Amino acid sequence: MLVLWIVGGPLANQVFGFNVPGVRRWLMFIGYGKEICDVRFVVPGQDEPIDRLKTLGFENAWDVPREHKMLADADAVQRQGREICRALNVDVLHVQARCGVHRGWRPAGKPTWKADKNLCKR
Repeated sequence: MLVLWIVGGPLANQVFGFNVPGVRRWLMFIGYGKEICDVRFVVPGQDEPIDRLKTLGFENAWDVPREHKMLADADAVQRQGREICRALNVDVLHVQARCGVHRGWRPAGKPTWKADKNLCKR
């Protein structure tokens, strides 16, 4: 009976779409990916986004510190953008960024950045 309750609750909800009060629901990875940003840095006139980690001098993904690899918020995106401006020695760097929230993605920025936000400007 216990096994039926453990297996039956998630099965009823996920396979058959039943939502029965008191029956155990199973959710996998709820909230996973919150506070992780998907970022694309682009120099105007170039077709491809910049490989941000290679630009910062990291050849191997294993060597990259977590704070460089997993940008957690708009401030981290802006800091890394300024580092990339210095590394590439450019005056204009645009960013498109979105950060994970509880139920999806939210554009990053304060207020929300336009796609043509220049991160090299002080």
